[in-house]
Amino acid sequence: MSHLSMLQEAPCNSSSSTTPPIRQTLGYYSTRLDWTLSAYLQREEFLLVVTDIFSRWVECFPISSSTTAIIVRLLEQEVLHRFGFPQAILSDNGSQFASQGWKAACIKWKVRHWSTFVYHPRANPTERRNQEIKTGLRMYLESGEHRNWDTHLSKILFDQRGRRNAATGTTPYYALFGRPLLRPGEWENVTEDGNVIEPPTFRERVDDIRRHQREYQQQRAVPESEVHRYRPHQLVYSREHSLSSAEQNFHAGFAPRWSGPHTVHSYVGGNTY
Repeated sequence: MSHLSMLQEAPCNSSSSTTPPIRQTLGYYSTRLDWTLSAYLQREEFLLVVTDIFSRWVECFPISSSTTAIIVRLLEQEVLHRFGFPQAILSDNGSQFASQGWKAACIKWKVRHWSTFVYHPRANPTERRNQEIKTGLRMYLESGEHRNWDTHLSKILFDQRGRRNAATGTTPYYALFGRPLLRPGEWENVTEDGNVIEPPTFRERVDDIRRHQREYQQQRAVPESEVHRYRPHQLVYSREHSLSSAEQNFHAGFAPRWSGPHTVHSYVGGNTY
């Protein structure tokens, strides 16, 4: 997948590739292009993922070719003309984001472009969203046809937009629109007389999310506890290492990551059982 991230107030150093500070929603976008799907798909081969860093709102677009022209057109038509133009875009180090066409687009959009370190792609916030999308694909494709992966994206995005984010304390949908995402049969934001409950103001929503993000970052700064040790006869899951097969239309990235449960027989030493 290719990643893109987009932001509102950029730090003074435009060449910095560190995580930007907490800012106003839809100001920073993060993007990423996923290449891991390409060898085993006969329809769309790549997935362009765009994330609003503040709200964690995600858009993703299956594409058959990952040229700069296609990415620029998708961003303009499906993201920028719908949500507005950011102050900065954070991307991975794909060649599409280093081309003259991309530089010209950033000048046209009047946005700053940052890229993550080659040796630290996880610095791109969209990397986390990618893992969530892949987890959703593995669930939907556990007993299905891997070539049809793109038909499940809308369901995965719907679940992701309505799921509470640990860092923001709310859902991407609420952070962006100020209202809960209604699922079938849910009408909690409508009173008995049919009036819609007024949502909090945009400023109240932003202040509440920023406060929650600061608290979350402080909690994450606490050192993690020691590695958990298992005892004989406990039940555990082990990580699977599947191999992709083009002939069988099987993609290892969509396969279950864990197998089990298995019984621990004895402790050998270190992290070996």
